Amino acid sequence: MSCIFRLTKLWLFIYKKMKKKALITIIISLTLTFCNAQFSNRLGIGLNYVALDAPDDLVFSPQLKYEHIIKKRIFVNTQIGYINYHGTEAFFDKLPQTRNRINFDTGVKFAIIKYKNNYLKLGGGVSIWRRNDKIIDQIKVKAEAPDFVLQILSYNTKTVKDWNLGYNIVSEIDISVSKKVSISGSFGVANFKNAGLNSFLGLTGFYKF
Repeated sequence: MSCIFRLTKLWLFIYKKMKKKALITIIISLTLTFCNAQFSNRLGIGLNYVALDAPDDLVFSPQLKYEHIIKKRIFVNTQIGYINYHGTEAFFDKLPQTRNRINFDTGVKFAIIKYKNNYLKLGGGVSIWRRNDKIIDQIKVKAEAPDFVLQILSYNTKTVKDWNLGYNIVSEIDISVSKKVSISGSFGVANFKNAGLNSFLGLTGFYKF
């Protein structure tokens, strides 16, 4: 029994040592893989200036973005953003409107021009936007001589709640500030059957890892 007991202890000792070596090997392999990746991932925070419904309202939208770089020229990207606007209708300045939207956009951008770590990129992809808007539906106006200034007689509002599936097209200038930080400026459109054409200008700061 004492022999069996000693053999059991020996096998447990060898097993524990092997587990430690295996763990060390895995950690080294992951570290080497991460180092060889050369900052192929980027996380960014940005702000878009959006023209909703081409353009009923001009609003700001914060964005959280992630990009994965493939072969130094292909950028697979995903972003999520939010709009919460309480203001007036763009044309008739006195009429109140509310805009609440969540956007999810994903796609691929290709660097058509690359200089060191700076890029000019073009791309496109899929957009999914959740819309919850209270907007102006019908307006009755009049204009009387001699000034013919438009006066609002009456108006109606409607609430629109829906999910919209569409596409996006984006152009982007990406400038590297350091090995791990870059700044990008973008212009693009997201087009939907129900929510219409929504264009945007964006500025984003990225951290590479």
